[in-house]
Amino acid sequence: DWVNRECCSPFYQVLVRKDQAERKAAFAALVAGIDALEAKLASSPYLAGDSLTIVDLAYIPWAHRVLVCKVVETYRGPDFAVDMARRPRLAAWMARVFALPAVKVTLAQPEELLATYKRYADGTAQSQVAEAVRQGRAAHTA
Repeated sequence: DWVNRECCSPFYQVLVRKDQAERKAAFAALVAGIDALEAKLASSPYLAGDSLTIVDLAYIPWAHRVLVCKVVETYRGPDFAVDMARRPRLAAWMARVFALPAVKVTLAQPEELLATYKRYADGTAQSQVAEAVRQGRAAHTA
């Protein structure tokens, strides 16, 4: 649920909303969630303790979308970039989990993933999530 509220909803708000101020507010919320993960990783190597858990597994696709494929930055510009140099613990977590063979085989190729999100960025997405965000609701409520 945390991942949905703090990552999923702001991610889609940045992509779907037309108003630049709303996009920036959503990006600030997304970055706040990323920073919360950076802080959490100060006390353990994984998001919920000393070993890989469902919490890590839930965040991996979002880390891939936002921090590796840079979906938000690609479609909304450099003002929407996440500076990973300021988040060394999260970068180390990503190196650990993305090196796992079971994770590697599940991640979409960046070009394919970017193409998937183009319809959200250009306003043509016809999903329940896109419609919820257009109506001012959080994506995780769709």
